[in-house]
Amino acid sequence: MRRRKRRREVIRKRFVSIVGLLVLLSFASGYVFTQRSAASDYNILQEYVVQPGDTLWSIAQIYVSPKTDIRLFIRHMQALNELPSPIIQPGQVLLIPTP
Repeated sequence: MRRRKRRREVIRKRFVSIVGLLVLLSFASGYVFTQRSAASDYNILQEYVVQPGDTLWSIAQIYVSPKTDIRLFIRHMQALNELPSPIIQPGQVLLIPTP
């Protein structure tokens, strides 16, 4: 009787673990494909000279399309310009992805 109970418990734990892993993988793959599609929406580059008072956010607001998440656009700008942080300086030339 105890063996049966223990076996059912082991089977249930394995089942829950497998289902949890599948859910985690589906969320992770969705995130990866979203990142790739957001980055691939932009392929034409435009140069922008940073003005005093500009931030990545204010620059992104000029160029981002209404259907795009501005945070993803900013991350893409940072990666494209190899910026280690979101701090930019006046006179700096940035490459801006445009749709």
